[in-house]
Amino acid sequence: MNILDRKGNRDRNEYWNVSKNDILGDSEPQPNPDVITAKCHLFASYITHTHAVCTLIMQILNDRLELPNGLFANWHRLHGPAGDQVRLIHVPPQPPDDRTLANGEHTDFGSVTVLFNKGEIPIH
Repeated sequence: MNILDRKGNRDRNEYWNVSKNDILGDSEPQPNPDVITAKCHLFASYITHTHAVCTLIMQILNDRLELPNGLFANWHRLHGPAGDQVRLIHVPPQPPDDRTLANGEHTDFGSVTVLFNKGEIPIH
């Protein structure tokens, strides 16, 4: 749980970060719940495909900003030490009359953030 505002109100969210380096075998495995470990292949596919999307976005930015060819791509390799991660966020249903913040002001870190918002994702 995180503090949301200056009054010290806390959110109700649960977070789990899955390291790109861990899933792709570029670092020592981190302890993960069984549901994550059992679906490593899905996380690897997701990481690989979202990296390709981010690479395309960075290539377009690189070209439009007239930066040296491949500048962003060289900073964002698929393999190698990085802070890249998949963050799973569980936000429990809020009571309809509760108007408190669900997530406070924040800044994403990194160059490109890909955000998918889905009410419920069943893992089979």
